[in-house]
Amino acid sequence: DALDGDDALDLDRRRAVRDRAREAATKTAIHGAAFDGDARARATTTTRRDDDDDARGTADGDGDDDATEARAAFELPDADAGVDFSMKMWTKEGERVSRSRKARVQYDPETGPRIRHRSDAAKGDFNVWWGKHATSSGTTARDFNSAVKAVTRCAPILDAGVTKGDGAGTTAVCYHFARGCCTSGEACEYLHRLPTAFDDAKNHMMFDIFGRPKHHTERDDNGGTGSYMRVGRTLYMFFGGAVDPKWGAKKVYDEVMAQFSEFGPIEDVTVKFERRFAFVRYKFRASAEFAKEAMAGQTLWTSDDAEPLNVRWANDDPNPIAIVRVANENDEKVRDMFLRSEKAQALMREAKRELGIDDDDGDAAAKKAKVSEISFDPADYDDDEDDGEEPKPHET
Repeated sequence: DALDGDDALDLDRRRAVRDRAREAATKTAIHGAAFDGDARARATTTTRRDDDDDARGTADGDGDDDATEARAAFELPDADAGVDFSMKMWTKEGERVSRSRKARVQYDPETGPRIRHRSDAAKGDFNVWWGKHATSSGTTARDFNSAVKAVTRCAPILDAGVTKGDGAGTTAVCYHFARGCCTSGEACEYLHRLPTAFDDAKNHMMFDIFGRPKHHTERDDNGGTGSYMRVGRTLYMFFGGAVDPKWGAKKVYDEVMAQFSEFGPIEDVTVKFERRFAFVRYKFRASAEFAKEAMAGQTLWTSDDAEPLNVRWANDDPNPIAIVRVANENDEKVRDMFLRSEKAQALMREAKRELGIDDDDGDAAAKKAKVSEISFDPADYDDDEDDGEEPKPHET
């Protein structure tokens, strides 16, 4: 049967999410053999090829046998395994699915690609305060719009699951899980799931969702954890060569919306196509913090020639409408804080009554009377109290 426009578009989106998840789960093993010539694709556990076939597989890195072995090694579900690729893992339903299974190992350092960092090419002592090496010449426009291409990607629909951190009561999400390269799986001491609205509500302003401390001011390049002086929910993204040259503004908008919405609810996406950058505003701060790390160095189209995305914190919008919106949001947060405080106090009083503990508020009059007994008026005190004391001579 033919599908109408909306159903066909929804089906295409589901297939796109499925393909990205499969690519994220397989490229570490497949491309790892291509990165390291000496590495063997040890994903297979059932068969062994001879040296010629093995060398040919590591040189190509894209054969059908390699893909099959990688999928088997990473326990990648096939098309009819019952995985709902349309599910949003940042919803309550997605959280329920995450808590119903064990977290998957995302990355094998022995067979996967070498994860490269910008600091690999730098020399000299690293200054932790300025975030650069001693030999760095400073932040330039070229450095601002450059990024290291990621070789792994987080696929929440497959990777999210229960870890040791859930049993220990940890509230911090695993940074390597967001980058798609956690080697611990269910043994990880941090959470392997997307932050929800509840996580955002209880997240401390001084720390990000990964437990890293924020700073008073932003970094010069708008990277890092950001500032605790403002609620950062908007990401700046320079896509440059990370998109197909044949794409138009509408296609870029659709891809940005589709890929970034995997990590949290989005309020607005603005694409400046001619200037090759975009802004993504999330509903929750925790979602923006997770997406910033998850999409850093990724690409919007599957091509070896694609350049990596550069994702950073956006500056405050100077638009008067945006300024009013931010002010209203801050006022709403203050009101919400007071409402939650009053609700917590009411629950505490109710719990005390059930346990038979005297309510502190009920003794307010007694406390006030007790305080009133302390007088600072000398006339209220008896002079006979000091009769037994010898007067002290004055020093001359």
